[in-house]
Amino acid sequence: MIDSLVTSPLFELSDPSEVRLAFAGDGARIVFPSGLVVRVRRHPSESGPYLAARVLLFVMKRLEGYEPSFSAGLCRGREPVFSCQAEDGCVLWAGVGRVPDPARLRRAASLAAEVVFLCYGRKEACGRALARARLPRTRVWWVDAGFLEALLSASGETLMSFRGQRLRAAGAKTRLLRLYPR
Repeated sequence: MIDSLVTSPLFELSDPSEVRLAFAGDGARIVFPSGLVVRVRRHPSESGPYLAARVLLFVMKRLEGYEPSFSAGLCRGREPVFSCQAEDGCVLWAGVGRVPDPARLRRAASLAAEVVFLCYGRKEACGRALARARLPRTRVWWVDAGFLEALLSASGETLMSFRGQRLRAAGAKTRLLRLYPR
């Protein structure tokens, strides 16, 4: 089971999917195709793009079939933003941020079967941070910060659609780019 999780890309669905999102000043509300509603609170120290990236990664992994649970990662920088646990340990460690920290990701890879990180800073800066990194069982993806801002500025509920690595919502579209491994 864990071997199949380790080799999976960041986000892979056999069919296109759609999720309804609504962002407000204090957090976000997500409605999944199954009817499940998840509310995500915004931490006082959390920026808007960080919240949007955290929600986006949570949605993608939930649609894949994971059952992620948020952690104290916002308060403790070394912890994941969310993780998925199994009886025999941590299966997935997930993080978001402007630029990935290779030392943090290396530590995460020693604790989990799979590490996923979604960065939204300047693509070149993210790539430079990973230039000499050796990170086992780790995937780092980049999403355009403009797309995250469009999600945040949408009024009311918006429909976000996923087709492969392409995302569309609130009149904006983007593509997830894999930065690591190359």
